[in-house]
Amino acid sequence: MEDTSERLSFEIRHVLDIASSLNAERDPQRLLARILESMRQLTGADAGTLYVVESGQGGARALRFKVSQNDTLGESDLPQGLLPIDMTSIVGWVVTHRRPLNLPDVDHLPPFGITFNRSFDLRAGYRTRSMLTVPLMTADGEVLGAVQLINRKRDPSAKLVDLAAVPDQVSPFSSRDEQLAISMAGAASIALANARLTREIRQLFDGFVRAAVFAIDARDPCTSGHSLRVSRLTTALAESAAQDARFAGRLELNEARLRRLEYAALLHDFGKIGVGEDVLLKAKRLYPHELTLLEQRFDVAALSAEVDVLRRVVRGELDAATGDREIRAYRDELGETLARLVRANEPGPLDGETRAFVETLAGQRWPHHSEPERRFLTAREHECLTVQFGSLTQDERRAIEAHVVHTRRFLEQIPWGRELDGLAEIAALHHEKLDGSGYPGGLAADAIPVESRIIAVADIYDALTAADRPYKSSLPHEAARDILWSEADRGRLDADLVDVFIQAGVERALTR
Repeated sequence: MEDTSERLSFEIRHVLDIASSLNAERDPQRLLARILESMRQLTGADAGTLYVVESGQGGARALRFKVSQNDTLGESDLPQGLLPIDMTSIVGWVVTHRRPLNLPDVDHLPPFGITFNRSFDLRAGYRTRSMLTVPLMTADGEVLGAVQLINRKRDPSAKLVDLAAVPDQVSPFSSRDEQLAISMAGAASIALANARLTREIRQLFDGFVRAAVFAIDARDPCTSGHSLRVSRLTTALAESAAQDARFAGRLELNEARLRRLEYAALLHDFGKIGVGEDVLLKAKRLYPHELTLLEQRFDVAALSAEVDVLRRVVRGELDAATGDREIRAYRDELGETLARLVRANEPGPLDGETRAFVETLAGQRWPHHSEPERRFLTAREHECLTVQFGSLTQDERRAIEAHVVHTRRFLEQIPWGRELDGLAEIAALHHEKLDGSGYPGGLAADAIPVESRIIAVADIYDALTAADRPYKSSLPHEAARDILWSEADRGRLDADLVDVFIQAGVERALTR
């Protein structure tokens, strides 16, 4: 009586301990392995297989082999493909009927049409005798899968290598084993359902993040794919840095932190959704409609000059041939001036000669019949055409830089939860520089998280090497590498991260 009581107490404690540990496990594959191992321990099974229900072709449900364990044979490859859920296989019968099936000897099956497939036994040199199969079901009756326990050993430490001796070494699974397996299956089903819910929530987050990136790319087709490339570079750089002794204590990387960093990198430009499309897509110093207005103004200037010359010819102040030459010369001069302005409109570095030309032209005027005179360039055109680098004026650049402020404000509205807490700050600080010259806060090194520094390196590298920017040519890896080193030498980028980026060949993440 005392032995029975102690055994019962042990089983209850074991079931509770296993149920608690299963609910704490979130990795699906490890969870399935622990479920099968725990059920084998409780019932003394030499081997076992766990199946999960999946959708097959045409949406039909089928069973997939997920975990297989065998004390005698050790690890072995799982069968590939799906097993149909029908009444011919043992596990199919259990899933269909939603109840356990306890077979004392698979050589003597009950007479309701099921068969035992001996192909594994013959291939592996194993002998299956007793078998207990139980369904894994949720509280509302949904079948998640099934566990098949094989060969209840009389001696738990024995190896069933002597096939002829198996009948003596193996006993049928008892009704108590069946009850324990059913109890464990219930706890396992709850754990599986919780793990599935966790996975679905993560998939929901992932779907949201990627939908947000899609929205950004839709607004700025010129940089389509940039966010995804930056996330790949970021995670590759983080994984390499985490193995470097220089980052011991600076970069603690586990699965949750890596996922947070990946999402932050994917969403680092999310705030561009709050930037006007005209500024976001500005490829040259003048917008297309501004260049058109400038060209039309030069046409009007040429016509105005021609009208003035013709009036002088009519009044006899000028002969026709001289007037014609004067008109042609003026048109040629305006044409050359306009051509130089069109070249100045390109977003490359502005040389001193071109700047001086634009400055001089901005102070010149031409006569117009309706008013004394007009300027060749408006104040806006003058400002745009004398931008030193790129295509953006100071106001436009500030509007672009404000995207990180929008990023933080938008992302802080999302309840990311404990594991992803801090994501908004990491994403919003990727344009800060260690020397305080970055934006939006001009933060110094100590105030910039290492995760934001990682995104900064990845972001700059991709911006330099991307081939999809209309306002610049892509740079080869060697040139981009040199620029990263230059920025690190100037104290703007983390030199250790740049070194890891180069030495580890992080750029190869884009080709994997």
